[in-house]
Amino acid sequence: MVAPLLLEEKMRKEYDRNTKLTIGTSPVIISTEKENNNQTRKSIWIVNKSTAGQIVTVSIGESAEDGAGIPLYPGGSYGDVESEGYTATQKQLFAISDVAGALISIQERGYLE
Repeated sequence: MVAPLLLEEKMRKEYDRNTKLTIGTSPVIISTEKENNNQTRKSIWIVNKSTAGQIVTVSIGESAEDGAGIPLYPGGSYGDVESEGYTATQKQLFAISDVAGALISIQERGYLE
């Protein structure tokens, strides 16, 4: 059974972000902090679409460092989805690749406050 939306959720405007990014060997912000930007993230999925073997490392809340964080091997993915009793992170997400030219795709959704 699907729970009915709360009144405040019905009144908020939903956003969807579908994009791809090329990641190099310097850390980059791949999703901005939501709490201080009048947004609420409900879910984010990141997929490493690289075809040349690049490993992408994702970091939550602090700048990415190669090999220190969530490793995404080619074809690998990371998802953070709000569910009953769990809230998706609202912090910035960063990425870095072990070799330049990595490609990731991002699907993110949430609400504008």
